[in-house]
Amino acid sequence: MPRLIAVTSDLFLQSQLMELARSLNVPAGVLPAENPKVQSTDEPLLVVLDLASSDYDPFQMAKELKEQPNPPVLFGFYPHVRSELKARAQNVGFDYIVTNRELTSELNKVLKAWKRSGS
Repeated sequence: MPRLIAVTSDLFLQSQLMELARSLNVPAGVLPAENPKVQSTDEPLLVVLDLASSDYDPFQMAKELKEQPNPPVLFGFYPHVRSELKARAQNVGFDYIVTNRELTSELNKVLKAWKRSGS
């Protein structure tokens, strides 16, 4: 069963993401942005990172996650006025990169497709 992990200090966003995951019956959790630690697992994992966060370095975290034996799918989001973050995320190897406005709708699509494919 796929799992969703969100790394953000935004309480409203945490609530939205947890509700979306719950509505799709996807196990989900939130890691504190101040000290996020994501471990590699055998089950499919999707990690949502705030590309504009000042609480942690999402790009360094993405590099470290991609180096794990079973790397998670990385889903980054950014404010549309900060397009340089999208370019940085592409260079690091994020699987999905969307604007803040697109976050819940695109994540919904990805999670539904992910569940259908079984990965």
